[in-house]
Amino acid sequence: MFERKLKRKFTLDCLNQFGTELEDVKLILGNQQSNLRKLSDKKRQQFNQLYMRALEDMVTGESELRGILFTKIDVPILMQNIKVYWRCTGDVQRDQEIEELLDKYGEILRKRITELFYHTPVPPLVFLQDRQHLHQQELNKLFEIADYGMQYRAVSPVGAVLGSSKDTGVHLNDPNDPKVSKERIPPRWLDQWRRRTKAAERKEEQ
Repeated sequence: MFERKLKRKFTLDCLNQFGTELEDVKLILGNQQSNLRKLSDKKRQQFNQLYMRALEDMVTGESELRGILFTKIDVPILMQNIKVYWRCTGDVQRDQEIEELLDKYGEILRKRITELFYHTPVPPLVFLQDRQHLHQQELNKLFEIADYGMQYRAVSPVGAVLGSSKDTGVHLNDPNDPKVSKERIPPRWLDQWRRRTKAAERKEEQ
């Protein structure tokens, strides 16, 4: 009973999301030949959305998989497999446990997707780590502890944003910053003008 309701809901969601045109609706209702299919960009995007939604619903139903977050799904043009990217935690032991769980449930999830999609052939699921957020965190830490040299923040707009926290310099172009140093080095032309003015005043006094 639940499976029939799930299939009806899936059909309704497809119609609402992709439209009622025949070419859009028959996405997964084509022939079941064993030869590889070549997918257009539009079909790939539709498959990515459908498989992502199906996997997210199935993962919530398994207590062992609830902590796993899928970030992206990529269906190749030839549809020889389904690349499923999952978010790494940064903990080596935990990530290894997640890999083992996905290897354990990979075939089970594929069969459930096949049943959900009216027993049409579904290629194998290939689970890949998504470490992009970890790389970004490492870069942010490097920016915080990096030494950019004397007063790098004060002379570089980029340094003012991403400069090291060790550098206590400030950006000279921000007059509203209360931390701006009062002792600023004047431009060369201003310094020369002041010197000439003082020299002329001394001559007049003499």
